[in-house]
Amino acid sequence: MSDYESHSGKLKVIERFPEETFDQLCRRIWVSNGMSEDKYEPYSLMHDLPGFEPKYLIVGETLYEIIDHKDHGEDEDSFVRIHENPDNTLSFHTRFYNGGTYLLEMLEEGVEKLKKK
Repeated sequence: MSDYESHSGKLKVIERFPEETFDQLCRRIWVSNGMSEDKYEPYSLMHDLPGFEPKYLIVGETLYEIIDHKDHGEDEDSFVRIHENPDNTLSFHTRFYNGGTYLLEMLEEGVEKLKKK
């Protein structure tokens, strides 16, 4: 059943090793989560890891880890607010109707808007 959701937390950029491609970074993180390298496909990190809540967000060729995530339940508005922190993480707070979008889509939209500023 569709309903409103409210979430907050932080996004932390996962840095690449020198000379590491974006795909190699994603594969490394995939394997570090106990997944078989044979089952890796591009963007698998966003959808195929065990657990109900997403753990990673990909925007362009930047990989973010979702940390300090809290699900605040239902509310009535739809928005995403993201701001930069002194420790190089991004804090987020979002509300949306889950019949029309989902958490990763809202976060991607917010990060893209922040980068355009």
